[in-house]
Amino acid sequence: MSIRGVLDGLLQKQAAASGQQLPRMVGQQDMIQPATGSTTLGQQQLRQEQQQAAAVAQAQQLCAPFPAHQPDSAQVRMESQLIFDSCWRRFKEKHSMDFAAPREIIWLNGAPGSGKGVSTPLILKARGMTRSVCVSSLLSSAREARGYIDAGEMMPDHVVGDLLLEALLLPASMGHSATELNLVVDGFPRTAVQVDFVKLLMDKLRYLHTKYMDTPLAARFPRPTFKVVMLYVDEDTSINRQLQRAVAAQAHNKRVVDAGLGEQQLHEERSTDVLPEKARKRYQIFRQHYSAILRLKQFFPFHLIDACGSPADTQEQIRQELRYQSSLDLSEEAYSAIRHLPLAKDLQQTARQQLVSRLEGYCTHQRPLFGRVLSLLGEQVVPQLQQGALSGAAEWVSNEELFTKHPGCVDMMLDVLCDRGFQAHYVREVMPVPVRFDAASGQIQTKLQAMHRFKFSFDASGVRDANALKALEIAARITEAARNGTAGGAASAYADAMAGSSSGMRSQAAASPITESFIPEHLDLEAKMRAQDNSLRLKRVALAQQLQQQQQHACEGECGSSCGSAAASDVDEEVYTIHRCLRPDVNCGHAQELEVVSASG
Repeated sequence: MSIRGVLDGLLQKQAAASGQQLPRMVGQQDMIQPATGSTTLGQQQLRQEQQQAAAVAQAQQLCAPFPAHQPDSAQVRMESQLIFDSCWRRFKEKHSMDFAAPREIIWLNGAPGSGKGVSTPLILKARGMTRSVCVSSLLSSAREARGYIDAGEMMPDHVVGDLLLEALLLPASMGHSATELNLVVDGFPRTAVQVDFVKLLMDKLRYLHTKYMDTPLAARFPRPTFKVVMLYVDEDTSINRQLQRAVAAQAHNKRVVDAGLGEQQLHEERSTDVLPEKARKRYQIFRQHYSAILRLKQFFPFHLIDACGSPADTQEQIRQELRYQSSLDLSEEAYSAIRHLPLAKDLQQTARQQLVSRLEGYCTHQRPLFGRVLSLLGEQVVPQLQQGALSGAAEWVSNEELFTKHPGCVDMMLDVLCDRGFQAHYVREVMPVPVRFDAASGQIQTKLQAMHRFKFSFDASGVRDANALKALEIAARITEAARNGTAGGAASAYADAMAGSSSGMRSQAAASPITESFIPEHLDLEAKMRAQDNSLRLKRVALAQQLQQQQQHACEGECGSSCGSAAASDVDEEVYTIHRCLRPDVNCGHAQELEVVSASG
């Protein structure tokens, strides 16, 4: 069957299910009108094809300017679909609808020895989470898993899927809030089927969120957000870390046994960490499926972290990559609602430029008042700042008439202090002040007086800087070496201390990290909004040109081109209305629909 035949069949089924006729584009006329009341079979077929083509064109234009990101069955293998459906069916048979889904899941992956277990607490703290699931620990609880783990081989995907759904979707009767359900999943996905499993899970959670959005079950199914973190290490680093992990675990367990502590203090000794052959095999298995894992870049924000460096370097990269970003964490509707508000960094940059202009203006155009403000700063404010130098905070209260008669002097003082690196806050307080006391009646006559309160704060961390701390460290090492009486101890201690201070710079110069983030096009809300702004601008220009041409044709021969230019200047800038997509599809994830409205209408 041809593609056209399949499309016709789908359109006919959709029209029959809705009980409506196939729609046609507004204003479109049939190309052939029958001359008599009877129509031939060929004319009916031609008319039907025109209506179908109009319906397809109208459906494609429903959500301009960008198409929606709909689940694409071609992106998922049939095998993966069958495995996910079977896992979901078993989960539903066991729990029915008594479960709740997390809003945010971070899928942490990486080669063996890349530091996933060490990085998990940092990710939890960076994203405000409290729950994590280690897939290797999860699989060890299954009876059929031990043989695969000991051999360093992969587990069957359907077993992993069943255990994962039980860990991710907790019973709703437990009463967990939406933030308590968010979690980090360590060690998943690892195969092409598991990558599809994550994609299908996102589609299922989106469907549940849309289906129960306006029902009492809405809190159980929030809008899902998935992020992927991949920790990269090369083969040699992976093998060395696995072997070092085995040595550290054996040494720790030996101390636990010698101290007579309980078995719960023992660390796990993996058989794959003891032999280099098994450690190398684990890394090779990871590399075999690495290209499949990279497919996640098509669906979710993907953060590649270079974990070959020190743990501190890796943690800093993770902290930077997983910081809050409204364009990734918010829904499209929420982000578009707040996007017009300025960012703090933009305000700061603008404020710096304006500060320079104001200070220059004070010196040029308001020199007398500016001189009086500077005198007050030097005579009364600076002594207060000197007293609070160690604490980093000071306060100055004054009833100076200068600030009452000339309120602009307050701005002068704040600008000068800001330029000098202080954070200043000002509050004007009106207080009653006694001016006369009547002894006969006992009444006190008062008047209102303005009090000007300035609060200052500044950084006091430089009192003991890094150089001073380093000098103390060197002195302590030299003293310790002298007590031990070692030959050349002082010189050796000084050399060790200086070497420690420069080791960080050498490690950074050895190799630069390759950390990078990949944001799928359908999830980049900022790019979508910019495209929408450009589309609006182009449509506005096209409409203005169209109106100008119409006006020129209407006035041709009467007033020349002056009327056309006037018509162009009279075009209203707000000639577009924006509303949400009205397409009756529960899975619709379309962007905002644009409707062009003429200036006269």
